[in-house]
Amino acid sequence: MENSEIKRCNRCQKWVYDGSPMCPSCTQRHNEVYNHFRPKKEDNVKESNYSIQSTLIKYFLGFVLGFALIYSILNLRPLDINSFPENYSVYEVDNDLYRNRSLCNVQIFTDKNFGYFISIVDVETSKNVLSFFMHPNSEVKFALPVGSFRIVYDAGKKWNNDLLYFDSKRDYTISDFIYIFEENKTYSFRLEGKEEIRYQDTQ
Repeated sequence: MENSEIKRCNRCQKWVYDGSPMCPSCTQRHNEVYNHFRPKKEDNVKESNYSIQSTLIKYFLGFVLGFALIYSILNLRPLDINSFPENYSVYEVDNDLYRNRSLCNVQIFTDKNFGYFISIVDVETSKNVLSFFMHPNSEVKFALPVGSFRIVYDAGKKWNNDLLYFDSKRDYTISDFIYIFEENKTYSFRLEGKEEIRYQDTQ
């Protein structure tokens, strides 16, 4: 008989002639069953990698959506204006620094979404030169001793005047830059949200 070599069926493992297209035991094409019922090893690897990638993408999208939801809730929550002190209420001032240094002028503008508690910190002494409160959508101009400073601020919807922070915890933003203020110049800043300080030298 032509092609009389005997081989096992790839599905049921019974002996069949290689030339026979069908297995007499399981009635399947014995040369094609393997590919149908047993994927190649590389196919398993591909499916495994795809599954891992899909899981990572799902976790990432879940994290992004969760963060966006929390951010939206914080922004949509109404302002509790009744909890705010008067605009430009001063909480701390370093009078010695004011007496011993020349002065410049500083302007600060705030956006409409938050109240702000702001501290101007002297880099040389690490002390608060001036700490004060600002209402949403407001502007204040004040004199400040010359020197090198960072701006530190907290923003929120409801102010706790006893603990001096917003909402339920302290969450201060510190300026990335050290600002050098010189005598008789005016410097302008705009605070927008919890992590953005826009600076402009008006001279």
